[in-house]
Amino acid sequence: MADDRQAAAPLQVTPVSGRQAGSKALIHIAFMVVGMGFARVFGMVSTFLVAHLLGPSLLGIWSTIRLIFVYGTINHLGVLEAYRKEVPRLEGAGNHTEANRIEGISLGFAWLSSIVLVFAGGIFLLLVRFYSPMSSVSLNLIPSIAMLFAVMGATVGTLLFDRFTVRHLFEQASILRGLRGFAYMLFLPSGAWLGDIIGVAIGFAFAEWSITLAAWFLAKGKCPPLAMAFDWNKIRELIRIGFPITLVWWAYLMETTFDRVVSITLLGSEQTGMYFMGITLASVLQMVPESLSRVFNPRLNEKNGET
Repeated sequence: MADDRQAAAPLQVTPVSGRQAGSKALIHIAFMVVGMGFARVFGMVSTFLVAHLLGPSLLGIWSTIRLIFVYGTINHLGVLEAYRKEVPRLEGAGNHTEANRIEGISLGFAWLSSIVLVFAGGIFLLLVRFYSPMSSVSLNLIPSIAMLFAVMGATVGTLLFDRFTVRHLFEQASILRGLRGFAYMLFLPSGAWLGDIIGVAIGFAFAEWSITLAAWFLAKGKCPPLAMAFDWNKIRELIRIGFPITLVWWAYLMETTFDRVVSITLLGSEQTGMYFMGITLASVLQMVPESLSRVFNPRLNEKNGET
């Protein structure tokens, strides 16, 4: 009986402390740079293949439809930003139970907010299709709906990815970064070849969900067990903490992507497609600062918890 109880006991995961991770900072940065480097290379190959298969005109339309994904990521209202701040702080203070509870609450809200976005966005798109059947939104109804499902996968997947970074498990985070780029290279050109914009949008959603599933499986044995939970008072507190940060990032994304809306309106889809290719090449330069933030932010929040 004792052996049976021991076999049934849940797997205990020993958290990595900030001090342990501090001695490996350069290694962690290297892991993230390598993972993001692979992701960028795969992403650039994917972009070139999609551009070749779609042509400049359809590529311009696709780059504009992708804005649904970019702007839709505000759906979590800052809960994920608060999660990145609060969980390392609680882990640093030794309050692992509360950290795990906030993780479950954040997961529950990520699912809930994503489902609400898909339903609300779907209803809006159908209303536009009904009242304005020849508008650009109506003509791209299926790709737009696919992007809503991509937002859902990315929202949940972001939390699952952050489970590794807040615990300094950058090897797994690096693997996921590389896998994401590989999934883009696999699904997007295949979708473009099979079904033009509809195919590439569905492929994009498949890529996001494949990484979400990969993150879930990689967490087994590395992160504590995770179950959805709902605590509306805690959710309001997390929104209060994280929403200002998310709003700033969202405003930044609008500033850096609104030019695509202006471009396709004034210049047309072909010139917008060429412009999008240039933006993709420039995004490679963002690797290093993003890697540094992923490594050092959890460590700083842990130190705040220790004090």
